[in-house]
Parts: sequence; structure tokens; C-alpha cells
Amino acid sequence: MSLPTRPGDVPLNVPLRDLAVAYDCHALRILWHRHGIGDPLTAEQRLDHALAALAYQHALAERVLHSRWSIATDALAAGATLDTVGDAMGGLEADTVSHVLRWWANDQHQEGLMDDARRDEVRRLADGQGGAR
Repeated sequence: MSLPTRPGDVPLNVPLRDLAVAYDCHALRILWHRHGIGDPLTAEQRLDHALAALAYQHALAERVLHSRWSIATDALAAGATLDTVGDAMGGLEADTVSHVLRWWANDQHQEGLMDDARRDEVRRLADGQGGAR
């Protein structure tokens, strides 16, 4: 298989662990070259490693973050507050979590990926009416 040069070149069935390993291998090879560790790379090899690292990095980030709002909803339903969810998401303000959850639920509903009852549940959670611990 040739090295990816775009995130779309990375097959969707590659497990997250394999994406992380592939990214790490290419990024480390560039780092080693930069610091004179191991065999030097040609310009073509550096280019191949750099583009592959970027493609794997983007694919990994996209796939990891894809389920963030669904997981945030699970945390709220389990008793987390909007503040603690925001903190776990890198310091988002509670108002931002609430706003984006509502937007996400409406979008999922419009796309036919969420029924009315689930959308209403997410809206309730976004209003700070969390679940039981």
C-alpha cells in the first residue's frame, strides 16, 4: 500500500490504535531526521513521511472527535454537569457545551440519525437537567 497523502486515503476500517501507531512512526522518523538520529532521509523520503504523518494525524483526530457530542450526552445522562463536561472537553464553557449539544441534536435529528425522543432528551440535558448518578 502506498503512503497516504490525504486523510481520505486512509481506509475507514483502520482501527484507531493502528492510526496512532502509523502517525507516530512517520512523525518520529521526521523528528529523528531533524535531530540527526539514524539514517538521514532524502528530500523525497521526508516529503513522504511528512505527508503521511499529516494524513494519519488528521484522520485520527477526525475519527476520535467524531463521537464527542454523543459521549458528552452520555456523561450528562450519567450525572455530569455542563461545567464538568466542558472541562473534560478542554475547557469549554458550560454555555458553549449547551449550545453545541442543542445544535448537534437538531442536526442529527434533521439527518434522520436521531428520533424525536432522543433529541428531546439531549435538549433536556443541554438545559442542565442532568441524569441520575
